[in-house]
Amino acid sequence: MPSTGLGYQPVKRHSDYDLAAVGDEQTRSSSISTQKLSNGPAKPSAQAPQRLRVVQFFPFFIQILLTIFPVLFIALAATAVSLDKKPISRTGRAVQHAISLSPTIFPIAFAAIIGKFFRALGLFWAERGIKLGLLERLIGSQSLFAAIERQVYLRGQYLLGILMILLWALSPLGGQSALRLLQVSPRLASANATIRYLPIGASDLTAMKGASDATFRWPSYASIYMTALTASHIQRNSGQDLFGNVRIPSVDSLTRPLAIGDGSWTTVNYSQEIPYSSMLGIPVVGIPVTGNLSFNIVSRYLAIDCNTAIHVTNSTVFQNTSAGEGAGFWTYYRGGSFIIQRGGSPSPALANVTIASFNMTSINGPGPDDVSFVNCSMEPRDVESSIFCSDQSCQVTAMRNLTVDLSSWWSTDFPYISTSFIYLPLTTVGVVHHGSLMASSLTEMWLQDPNSSYVAEVFGKFANLSQLPLPTLSRNLEVLYNTYWQSTYEARYLFGNLSTDMSLYDNISGAIFGEPVIDFNISQVIITRSDGKKYACNMTFAALLMFISCLLFLAGMTSLVLLSMTLAPDILGYVSSYTRDNPFAALDQASYLDGLERARAMREMRVTLGDVNIGCETGHVAFAVTAGVQRLRKDRVYD
Repeated sequence: MPSTGLGYQPVKRHSDYDLAAVGDEQTRSSSISTQKLSNGPAKPSAQAPQRLRVVQFFPFFIQILLTIFPVLFIALAATAVSLDKKPISRTGRAVQHAISLSPTIFPIAFAAIIGKFFRALGLFWAERGIKLGLLERLIGSQSLFAAIERQVYLRGQYLLGILMILLWALSPLGGQSALRLLQVSPRLASANATIRYLPIGASDLTAMKGASDATFRWPSYASIYMTALTASHIQRNSGQDLFGNVRIPSVDSLTRPLAIGDGSWTTVNYSQEIPYSSMLGIPVVGIPVTGNLSFNIVSRYLAIDCNTAIHVTNSTVFQNTSAGEGAGFWTYYRGGSFIIQRGGSPSPALANVTIASFNMTSINGPGPDDVSFVNCSMEPRDVESSIFCSDQSCQVTAMRNLTVDLSSWWSTDFPYISTSFIYLPLTTVGVVHHGSLMASSLTEMWLQDPNSSYVAEVFGKFANLSQLPLPTLSRNLEVLYNTYWQSTYEARYLFGNLSTDMSLYDNISGAIFGEPVIDFNISQVIITRSDGKKYACNMTFAALLMFISCLLFLAGMTSLVLLSMTLAPDILGYVSSYTRDNPFAALDQASYLDGLERARAMREMRVTLGDVNIGCETGHVAFAVTAGVQRLRKDRVYD
């Protein structure tokens, strides 16, 4: 027989292997004996008999410590709840530090408590009698995977198996709940405030009341108008103009044509390009430097739709012929390169008509006879806009169409608009003859392409408006004319940096004696400002953590009760327990030792899972002292 090389030699037996009856280990020790050689480990000493104890101090003390952990997590969740909406504090920072450690500590404590609970329950029932399958399920389910594995292999008892799996699944849920207990968020403080904005009636103070007024006030409106056009590429998609005024989108471009008149709200979608009605916005006073607020304003813009754009090569509009001066000769003589003419005004019987027609004639080249002729219609739009501001950054979030006061529109606004048609061609020219006669104006160049990088009034450079698609021409002309019209009234309020003294916006009169007096519109708002930071407790995760921790506490307390009611030593599931009542590993150890105590007493003893029936053709696999076994072989059969 080959030597094991470990200092032991098996004693020959009369049979292939003797399976001793279960009884006292000292009686069974004769089944197989070992002889200690000079180089072998000492045989473990036998323990003196003693009574079984209900409670052993060390295991019970460890179980008490484990039971305390759920209480700590319950306290952590309760503290997080108490910190909800409270300002940053030293206590809160300590709780946050504890929370950062919880995903590591919680699963460890959970596994220790639940694993011990199942062992204590299994040992308790094993002492009183239990089915082997159920005992294996309880003792072996020491992790989520182990619980699933035993359910798959043992089968049956599906309700219990699912409950055990669900219980183990609470471990990661508890850890993640603890991690998400407490967050830091801005602390908001609210205050009532008043904002004021330029009303629709301010258009009564326009500079377009006559030739003298338009000429006298040209520096104020022309500068704003030309600045808005030349800088349009900078703030094309911005919710505010260059001066911080709130820009109003075109409700015609945001909604279906049939939905414009029904008064329904339309949400402004900023994930796409917003079609604004003007390059200039509505002046609003009282928006705080910091803070959030929402308010509504009412404003008016002019919707423009062009139905004709043709190229004419023999026009006499800008010429002085024998038949007389053309309609555009006066403008052409003063440096203008296009004219706008109003259509026929409605009669009083048609006062409920909202649409006014006009046409535009623009020179295409050096000769005044080559022109583009455009025919369009104009319609007023009164809209209510919902505006949201955050730290003085504002944008319209929703808007709806309102009913226009047509009597006021036709009697007051449209006559001034008709006058503005006369002076728009000269706005970028002024009163001086210069190279504009040899090139298109800034207005025409912008109409042709608002997004191009161009230099206005370059010698020999002309726009051809007849080549533009009608929708594009209509859209560009709407933005351009609304920008021009807004610049002609109360330009002093368009430049931004307005005083916060609200009394300055009452009883406003124009530059000319006898003009109407207006007041800025008033809107009461609630301003929300950031006032430091606060804690925000997630109540859902706090409740989950408390619930799972209470289950853990209940499991820990139950384990303590079960341990106090159990006399049997904890031998189930330990490797050292395989040496008990084992004829191939009779080591004379006391039967009252639990698994870990027995392992400590035998820690130097070498054991093997191998073949104990060495001398026969058929082997037998058993757990035995190494000196009495042979290693398992692939070429050998076993019973």
